Amino acid sequence: MGSSSTMTHVLQNSLRKKNMIAWHSSMTLISRAQNFEDVILSRALKHVNGDFYVDIGAQDLLIDSVSEAFYRNGRRGVHVEPIHFCCERLRIARPDEIVIEGAVGRGSANTPLYEFEEAGMSTGKFDIAETHRLNGHTVKKIDVQCMSLTELFLNYTDGNVHWMKLDVEGMEQAVIESWSPASATAREFALENFAYEKFRDRLCEVFIPSKN
Repeated sequence: MGSSSTMTHVLQNSLRKKNMIAWHSSMTLISRAQNFEDVILSRALKHVNGDFYVDIGAQDLLIDSVSEAFYRNGRRGVHVEPIHFCCERLRIARPDEIVIEGAVGRGSANTPLYEFEEAGMSTGKFDIAETHRLNGHTVKKIDVQCMSLTELFLNYTDGNVHWMKLDVEGMEQAVIESWSPASATAREFALENFAYEKFRDRLCEVFIPSKN
């Protein structure tokens, strides 16, 4: 996992725990991530100086947060989250980070979002939203600002991203296809398992060539 050429492939499962482990042998990491993605990333990056991250689908600043442990240990990054109250919580708690209230995908126009009371269920995919609605969840359709992943990298990073997390409830293809390989170097990538299998070829096209 320590090689810079390793793609972090984080499996999605039902674990929801907090765990304390050694961080770089000198610090303590309290994992708040759903499936210990922060643990996996910290191990993969243990020989890398600096930890600048991009968290797409950041959601809550604590619940299931992949970035919280990194932030608490001095790392900083960019968050993208379309739900307003989640963005406000992040801005208040982390005033020294960039919080973009919007979505990432193809094009720069507004895009529809189906918002649910449980923020993690919110999605830009009508079929997913309709399934949740039929299961008794209340949905509200809103429009959110959208930018490409290339735009995000060019405008909000120096092109050197140590890790990126992508958790966007069915919108993974639009995000990945909006990424130009020349726009940034990302060392490690955390993605839901089903999305990795579906978009593996595109990930290899845009992700692996950016590495040395």
